[in-house]
Amino acid sequence: MYFCAFKDHYNYCQDGFNNPEALFLHTQIYHINLTNYTCGQVGCERTFQRLDSFKRHIRNIHSHQPQNPLPNICAELLNVEQPLMDVDLVEDVDLLEEDPLPPQHEPINDLPHIGNQLKRITYKYLSKLHVDKSLSRTAIQRIIESTSELLSTVGTMLENDVTATVDTQDNLRDIVSFLKSPFSKNATEYKRIQLMEKTGFYVAPRKIFIRQRIDDIVVDGTIVRVPVEVTITFVPLRILFKTIFSSPRIFQIANTYMHQQNHPDIIDDTIHTSSWKTKQRQFFSDDKFVIPLYMYYDEFECNNPTGSHTGIHKISAVYVSLRCFPLEFQSQLNSIFVALLAHYQDVASEGNEIFRVIVQELIFLESEGISVDRGNGVSQKIYFSLAMILGDNAGLNSILGYSSCSSNFFCRICKGHKRDLLTCNEENEHLLRTLENYNDDLITDDYRLTGIKENSIFNEIPSFHVVNNNAVDIMHDLLEGVCKYDMILIINYYTTVRMISLHTINSCIQSFNYGYIESGNKPPVITQDALRKKNINIKAAEMMCLVRNFGLMIGHLIPEGDNVWSLYTTLCNIMDIVLAPSYQVGTHNLLKVLIKEHHELYVDICRLVPCYQAEYNLTPKFHFMVHYWRIIHNYGPLRNFWCMRFEGKHKTGLQVARNSA
Repeated sequence: MYFCAFKDHYNYCQDGFNNPEALFLHTQIYHINLTNYTCGQVGCERTFQRLDSFKRHIRNIHSHQPQNPLPNICAELLNVEQPLMDVDLVEDVDLLEEDPLPPQHEPINDLPHIGNQLKRITYKYLSKLHVDKSLSRTAIQRIIESTSELLSTVGTMLENDVTATVDTQDNLRDIVSFLKSPFSKNATEYKRIQLMEKTGFYVAPRKIFIRQRIDDIVVDGTIVRVPVEVTITFVPLRILFKTIFSSPRIFQIANTYMHQQNHPDIIDDTIHTSSWKTKQRQFFSDDKFVIPLYMYYDEFECNNPTGSHTGIHKISAVYVSLRCFPLEFQSQLNSIFVALLAHYQDVASEGNEIFRVIVQELIFLESEGISVDRGNGVSQKIYFSLAMILGDNAGLNSILGYSSCSSNFFCRICKGHKRDLLTCNEENEHLLRTLENYNDDLITDDYRLTGIKENSIFNEIPSFHVVNNNAVDIMHDLLEGVCKYDMILIINYYTTVRMISLHTINSCIQSFNYGYIESGNKPPVITQDALRKKNINIKAAEMMCLVRNFGLMIGHLIPEGDNVWSLYTTLCNIMDIVLAPSYQVGTHNLLKVLIKEHHELYVDICRLVPCYQAEYNLTPKFHFMVHYWRIIHNYGPLRNFWCMRFEGKHKTGLQVARNSA
């Protein structure tokens, strides 16, 4: 007999099993979150940190336990004769049914036996979930929790209501009949989708036809030209938002947040910024309830990004985020909604036409709005206004009609020439893009002289113009850009001029105690080849962790008054401001000074490092920083604009693509 000695909450399990495989299956189902596994066999109390080590110990040391059957439902149920394959779960769960359930015409009057049969059914259900390799552990846990919630509700109803209301045997039969097959009317996916759409739990996307094109395909070894439809998938935002705000609790949270009085000297969200207040005065009356929304554009690869089929299934995605909820809600991925999906090649070829449907939807939401029922015959009109279009530099330049960052006029905020912008360290207010010079540039119609490729379709929205869309992305500009350049330069300097070995720096990075929060963002080892190529392969979160803690790692090795170390401390001061969730009015003036000082230090230090002396011009990402002070002054914390959370939404699309394949 094999005994389970794992602690479940405050009690030890102490179940017994006839063979080790039954014990292992029991462990994986009911003790899935254990971090230590203690052997429960008589005279053995060894503890293991890994489940496979525990299994190996049982098989090697306790393989000949005496088979003394106990009156235990677990032992009766999980007595498996053959060793389990692969993940140590029974593939054919029906094998667990050693004793079949009694025929339907034979009533069961033995209540303990009914309890045992229910346990047996539960084990079978759980086992079927765990042998399904298409389900992750997280998905299994969610299914179990949802099923438990359903059965708990049904049980409560039976206990409290049914016994008091059922007056005939026919009514009781109807209830029992439903409980025997609660999903019979929704057995197929099509029926379930219909039900969820009818009840408001699902907003169906729409397939929008754009045009037809001719593609070449191979049929039996011959290239054939066939017509192919260019389509996009669009989620009607008016239906989505109406579904969301029909919930009284959600509306109450949004209404409270929108009308709460913020400290006049603290800016933490769009609704408290000068740009949003100006837009409300110009385009909306005071009695209108207007919610700002952000729209995000980016592309993600469904296949392996480094594989040979890269680009074939690349998707352009448009997400929207409502800025009417507290920040703790806005940071959740389920608060970011999919609005439009298209093939990225269609976006490149069709341009503005791809986004026409979403522009029309945004115009409707701004001018007509939606009406939600607040109960007692009272309805509330809600309007939505596009506050900002977000994305990385490539995505923003594409969707807003600007030229790429490699062109002579790459900046979306000012009209400076590349040769001038890459040597300046502060903003030239006379070069800022305005509505007047934007229209003049459209007349010029030469992106090589203006940086504007086309008039963006988003300019058709009455309260929005791309000239005022001064969105920047600190994730790509700073964490994957300027921070990387700075850290490579600093480490190159100290390893070549100050003679601190790269091995010492790596040892400090690897041995540093990152704590619970930062442990998952530990920076990688920096190689000599990476320094030579001036490129570290590091993620944005890892770079943020490195910059935050680099001073604690090697600060004790740096002499006081070191000018190069001033570059690092200035970078840290800039990061503190741009990553802050809120800031005090006037902070933008400090940021302006810090960025100018940072750029001057960077160029000066480049002249000190031998491998940098021939190349110390700034890059476009350095230039975008000179506009940061103006952006936080007009539009609020830059952390609200970055791509970090929106790119996390791509994971949902990837999961759907893989599970649908």
